[in-house]
Amino acid sequence: AKTMALLDKIGSHDKDTVAVKLVDNQILFSCANVVISSNLVEGNFPKYEDIIPTDYTNKLTLSTEAALSAVRRSALLTSEESRGIKLSIGENNLVFSGRAPETGDARVDMPIDYKGEPIEIGFNPQYLIDVLRVIKTPEFELELGQQDRPGLIKSGADLLYVLMPINLG
Repeated sequence: AKTMALLDKIGSHDKDTVAVKLVDNQILFSCANVVISSNLVEGNFPKYEDIIPTDYTNKLTLSTEAALSAVRRSALLTSEESRGIKLSIGENNLVFSGRAPETGDARVDMPIDYKGEPIEIGFNPQYLIDVLRVIKTPEFELELGQQDRPGLIKSGADLLYVLMPINLG
């Protein structure tokens, strides 16, 4: 991941050609007058499928644009000490809330189609913003279990994001 970020930073542009070459246990990227080499990782890729929950029954379909706006607005009043936002899901309503003891509270309501059990869960808003910014579909699916279990964000067949909750105290 660091090598790809470095390749992006050195100025590879859409019209530049990047040559990729494998040599022994290294990969080489050549672009313009720069060559970047990186060691290949040996071993088996972890079985990440084992940590992805498959038993969630609490599923919401949300507008990507509206959710991104709500997360950003509710995160405005968070501080370093209270950097999480709370998602409170009830019948037909989702509340995004942030709190900073020195500045106050933020609350953003979003109407939803939901008839399940009420859920309250905390997340780092930056992680939500990161994934919502890359979703290319107008809607995404949010799957939740208990407040101490990861949330899942799905969009089409290409995107699955596991989001660990935080304790809001």
